[in-house]
Order: sequence, then structure tokens, then C-alpha cells
Amino acid sequence: GKAALERVAWLAGRGYGCDVTVWGKAAAHGNAALLAHLLLLRPGIGVGQDDLAYGMYLVARRGDVQALEALHAAGGRMGASTLVEGVAGRGSVAALEWARRTLPAAEWAAAVGIEDVARAVAGGGCVAAMEWLAAEGCPVLVRAGAVQVWEGVGPCMHACTGHCV
Repeated sequence: GKAALERVAWLAGRGYGCDVTVWGKAAAHGNAALLAHLLLLRPGIGVGQDDLAYGMYLVARRGDVQALEALHAAGGRMGASTLVEGVAGRGSVAALEWARRTLPAAEWAAAVGIEDVARAVAGGGCVAAMEWLAAEGCPVLVRAGAVQVWEGVGPCMHACTGHCV
């Protein structure tokens, strides 16, 4: 978080440059403060649209709403189904809610209807996220019931408590 931002600022103050590698590490760790700082330097460090999309992918898989917001505000985009599958697999209801608010309605509906999204949320092991997606109309979860989907993917429902972010 803040410590990484301070290290980057300290290095920059001594003439050490920052490049797309630092960007990738910040995205992989969901460091929203450092990502926001690096977004200001974006053209100078070689972060392009592909890097923004890959950053979105990484932070979606972490379920990090602050980092998703920062990247989205900077123009980061990715496929709706990939985004929803990533945050569903992490079990982040907050990130699912963010995706629901952010994606156009038709893209959200199409993404929620994909079987891979149901598999991802079941495999992630967060009952709250499974129930939230079922309430949103995820057809696989509605049809099969969240418990049956989980039983087909993991060892038992009791093992999935505490996996939500």
C-alpha cells in the first residue's frame, strides 16, 4: 500500500525510473494507491491500453474495488464476462456490485448468463457471492441451486465459509 508508494517516490527522487514492470506488480498486488500514482505517470512509463486491460484482469481476480475504479477511470476496459468471472471467483460481493453498476445492462446480463461465471463463483467458495449472483438471476445458479453447483465443484458447503472478500 502506502509503503510501496513511498519506496517508488524515494527511488524516483534519486533518479531511478519507473516502468511497466512496476505497473504490473502494483496491479498484481492490488495496490490502489500505487496504481493511482502510476496512472499519473502512465505515458512516461509505457503503460498502454493492453496494460490497462491486463491490470483490470489482475485486480478483478483480487476483487479489489478501489483498484478496479482507478483503472476503469483511467480507461481500462476488459470483456464483461472475463471481469465478472474474475470477481465472482474471488468471492467479492463488493466487486460484483461494482461490476453490476459499471457494466452496461446488456453486457452484465450476458456475462451473468455464462456457465463459467457460475463455476468461478462456486469454485471460489463464497456462499454470499453465490447467493448474490443467484439473486441477480445467474441462470445456472437459479436452475441448479447454489448448493448443487458447489457440490459439483468443491468438497462441501462447510468448506467455503470465510472465503469471501
